[in-house]
Amino acid sequence: MANTKVMGRPLFGGVTAGQNAYDPTGAYIGNGGAEVLRRVSDSELLRVDLTGPEAFGAGSDDLFAVVGRIATDLVADPSALQGHLEDLDAVFGTMQGAIADIGARASRLEQAEQVNLDRQLTLRAQLGAAEDIDLPKTIMDVQMRQMGYEAALAATAKSISPTLMDYLR
Repeated sequence: MANTKVMGRPLFGGVTAGQNAYDPTGAYIGNGGAEVLRRVSDSELLRVDLTGPEAFGAGSDDLFAVVGRIATDLVADPSALQGHLEDLDAVFGTMQGAIADIGARASRLEQAEQVNLDRQLTLRAQLGAAEDIDLPKTIMDVQMRQMGYEAALAATAKSISPTLMDYLR
């Protein structure tokens, strides 16, 4: 699960060109030095990655080393298992901290998305006020012009003197 890929990149690998974040022995091979940042507003960048050591612990106290020691002591010396519970609790605390960090980032991203949607609605309303037509007013203007045109035609028809054909009828 630590080598899970999203869009072909290892989820916990950081900025890495490799295909995996961890090798088969459980050693971290990703690049945890650089953070992946995305701009969510004009003035704010949000980190969108989490490296393996941040999620599972680092060095000899990471999840994989602790579970490896538990597996070894389960076969070799079951009495030593009691001492590993504190190590496992420490790793669990690290993982919970990582989950909380991701949750806070996700919440901030959702908040930024809502702010952007609100801004989009406001901008569309402003654009509509500037560019769109007022349909009832436009229809009323067209009808008034049509009435004026018909009145002008009627007045012109009455003012023209009757022709010889009009007298013969």
